[in-house]
Amino acid sequence: MSTNQDEDNGGHDNQTAEGANQDKPYDLPRTSEIPPNPKISLYFTGLMLMTYNGGDEYKRVEVGVHNRAANHTLKIHVKKISSTADPLLELQFDHSRPWNNEIYFQVEGKPEEGGGQARERVEFYQNDPFDRDSLSQEFGQDDFGELSIDDLRDFRWMVDFENRELHGKPVKIMNPASLYPRIYIKDGLFHTARRTRRTFTKILQSVNEESYYGALAHVVGANVYFKKGQRGVLRWGDSDEMKLTFPFEPGTSYKIAFVNGPEEYTKPHNDFINYYDVLTAGGERYNLRAFSEKRNSGLQSDPDRRGGEQLRGSGEDEISRGGTGDGGETRGAEILRGGSDIVPCAPGFLSRTGELPVQS
Repeated sequence: MSTNQDEDNGGHDNQTAEGANQDKPYDLPRTSEIPPNPKISLYFTGLMLMTYNGGDEYKRVEVGVHNRAANHTLKIHVKKISSTADPLLELQFDHSRPWNNEIYFQVEGKPEEGGGQARERVEFYQNDPFDRDSLSQEFGQDDFGELSIDDLRDFRWMVDFENRELHGKPVKIMNPASLYPRIYIKDGLFHTARRTRRTFTKILQSVNEESYYGALAHVVGANVYFKKGQRGVLRWGDSDEMKLTFPFEPGTSYKIAFVNGPEEYTKPHNDFINYYDVLTAGGERYNLRAFSEKRNSGLQSDPDRRGGEQLRGSGEDEISRGGTGDGGETRGAEILRGGSDIVPCAPGFLSRTGELPVQS
């Protein structure tokens, strides 16, 4: 199901030349449904920036891994869900390697006869209406007061540096080499896999102005669906030894997590400001911190807003802790080790940037 999206909700619109920044967001290929039982579940957490490249040549999500933050190392965890829960492989791209790494994931092959209707290769789950501040979204309730897990999966919980919630204009990547390795995803239904249970304020540092922001996506997921005769392929080099193939097997699924964070968190800390080591927005810099009813009692706040306390709805806790969502997006979240409980090491989105600039 596809619908149009306005500028302020983080959609994309008017895709033009590759790598061009736009005055308004691009139009994302949307869906309001998340089918169950993906064959592969991709996860992204830690310091990284995402864009949707909807160019004529190919449509894909591009992920630039922030490599300038101290103690942050990209790791890739792969897990097969069947008779064994042991990880198949752990890849690590540390800062001693040259930053020209490119990692690719896509579905290859054609479904056998009777394979059914193919999905769009890249989609984004968006369940209107969406409002980061609203009570119904904050508690994950529908119009009848029932818990709605789907709302918690809306892609727009992701921090978007270029929509009106932050800068409201294109940002510039100062040094493309700061966003390597690159991960290129040509197949997946993108959504929020894990949303924070805390809400946050944003601080415009130039004037020390603090205002309410809301909850955000801590882990971004992408469900990959394919049929008999097809396979998922993860490549990180040119040789056959530098790829993994995930065949269609009844009763078998896989999880692949891309984690760019420190080895461990020894104390509460804040990684968000590190994004401004690689991007600039005309001198504007925002930071995030956990909302506090006591500290932020003077903030202008809508009565629908809720901050500071952890949410206690069973579905929210279940999603946040990697529990039993019916689509399987967050099971086995023990492999997602990035992020802080105070200010998470959350991925960021650039809704007005079609293609990440490459290093020369």
